[in-house]
Amino acid sequence: MPMHGPLFIVAAGLLDGDVDERTTALARLLGLAPVEARMRVQPPAPRVLASFSERAAAERLAARLTSSGFAPLLLSGDECEQPDARVPIHSFQRIPDGWQFETRDGWQRLVDDASLRLVLKVSSTTTLTRTDTSTVRRFSLGKAVLTGGLSLTTKKTIETASTSVSTRASMLLVADGQPTFVFHESDLQFQGLGSALQPTRQANWQRFAADLCARTPRVDDRLANRGGQVHLLGGVLAPERYLDVGIAVLRRALLGA
Repeated sequence: MPMHGPLFIVAAGLLDGDVDERTTALARLLGLAPVEARMRVQPPAPRVLASFSERAAAERLAARLTSSGFAPLLLSGDECEQPDARVPIHSFQRIPDGWQFETRDGWQRLVDDASLRLVLKVSSTTTLTRTDTSTVRRFSLGKAVLTGGLSLTTKKTIETASTSVSTRASMLLVADGQPTFVFHESDLQFQGLGSALQPTRQANWQRFAADLCARTPRVDDRLANRGGQVHLLGGVLAPERYLDVGIAVLRRALLGA
């Protein structure tokens, strides 16, 4: 999610208590209509409430939210980890009490089970538009008359646009003393499953995910579908562009970092 200019995000870290009271408080703080404020205070937390281009404005709102019991989270765009800062894992192997992860270019890292902290299940959607150009000839009576029958057709260029949408399932792993690891279903090799290897990629992905998640204290899947992404981003930010903000907010809420 590339940042375009400064961005400061304020999210609710707590959405407990009476919905009507939360709605009234947020409507007053943000100047929202009650129906819009009610939509933004629906649990579960965390949930993005507002974004600003100036830190001072975000800090003022966070202070007001604190007094109203929202336990706000304040992040800047610079604090949101970018995808190229994560280490994409291509293959894995179970070792005693841990894992050996390897990237496509051969970089390896041993990770103890005891260091595992959080798995975030995430899906990302990519929309590709393709334009194909073709040239066809069609009979032209006017041209036939003008050329005395020497030429009967004219050329016409036709452009046809087609759109394809693809969704990729991924998992982010946070472990003590390690960079953030990312696993993509479409890229991961599953030979590390050994005798548990399944006939299909999807089945192998599910088996690996179940094993990794079973050994990790915290697992969250609310970013694994668009509904969860829209909820967490509060209708304030679009998941297609700001999914990494959602990841950062959720990580801060669950781990405090």
